[in-house]
Order: sequence, then C-alpha cells, then structure tokens
Amino acid sequence: MKTGKKILPNCIVKRINPGDEDKDVSSAVVAALAMYIIGVVFIYYWEPFGDGNRWKETCLAICILAILIALGYMLVARVSLLERKRKRAIKAYAKAKKNEKEAKTEEARIKAKKWKASLEEELEELHVPLDCEAIKKRQKELERSDAN
Repeated sequence: MKTGKKILPNCIVKRINPGDEDKDVSSAVVAALAMYIIGVVFIYYWEPFGDGNRWKETCLAICILAILIALGYMLVARVSLLERKRKRAIKAYAKAKKNEKEAKTEEARIKAKKWKASLEEELEELHVPLDCEAIKKRQKELERSDAN
C-alpha cells in the first residue's frame, strides 16, 4: 500500500513502538514541557532584552508556549491516526493469516496470500514488525474466538 501523503516522517514513525504509542508521545510531551520551563527560567535570568523589559520576555515566553501547544496538538493527532492505522492493519493481517490457513480451495488460498502480502507491505510501511506482540496477541484472540 503506497500512500501519497505520509502521516509522520519515517524517522518519527520508526521510534514509536507499535502498541506503545501513548507512552512514547507522553514522554515526548513531558520532555518538551521540561525544556520549555528550563528555557523560561533561562530567559528571565539572562534578560535578553535588557533591564526593565520584562513584558518583552513574557511575550516571548507566551509565544513559545503557544507554538509548543500547537505542535503538541498536531503531534498527538497524527500519532493517534498512526495508532488507528496500525491497529486496523494488525487486525486485518491476523485475519488474513487465519484465512490462509483455513482456505479450502487453491483459488481461495491464492487470494488469501495476495491479501496477506499487501497487508505485509502496509505493516512494513507503518514500521510494524511481523513478529511483534500486538500481532501475536490478535492471533491468539482470533483462535480463542474460534474455539468458543
């Protein structure tokens, strides 16, 4: 599956582990907030606009905070979209593996293999390894639902 528009750059998607998207984004937001606090303390200590210009320093701190909030909101929205795409792809891949095993005719088996191959490409694009815990967990859930 080749899409014209990427959700996030590949360097960011590679660093976000499948199933741990919330933890990874939370740690990035906390780090950005800590850097902002350190920056504000530094601005007020260093006084880059000279003595008696606290209003300029306050405006600078507010502008930086507004930019960080906007970027954080965009990052969280994009990561939640990535998480939904990964979950959908993982569910479909587990179902495709199950269908391939249970195919009765050769034609159905070939069709299931093609579907599975396209899903493998999508998972590769989303940087989800085929042996990750989320896929194994979904496969076990499907097997349990078949047993009931």
